[in-house]
Amino acid sequence: MNGLKKQHKKLLKSFRGKVSSMFELNTYGRILYATNRNKEAIEVFRLNTKLFPDEPRTYMSLANTLGINGYQNEAVKVIEKAIQQFPDNKDLIENLEVLLTQ
Repeated sequence: MNGLKKQHKKLLKSFRGKVSSMFELNTYGRILYATNRNKEAIEVFRLNTKLFPDEPRTYMSLANTLGINGYQNEAVKVIEKAIQQFPDNKDLIENLEVLLTQ
């Protein structure tokens, strides 16, 4: 876990161009989450938002995982940032509403 956090910039550099779509890391993050490796999943989702900043789903995956793990304020900030970037995305707006009611 600490290695993943510390190597974030290096990983970004090495994965850029090697990961063909946001779904690859999103799937890996979901597998980590399903096997109770929640902190690792969050870091993978963070990396995914940096590799694919133009994909709203990356922000939703990160925010939802943060919210489920008790990081409500951070989850809301992630979705709000995504909404600024994609103001017409109804899924992001609905996601924010869900996060705010939890």
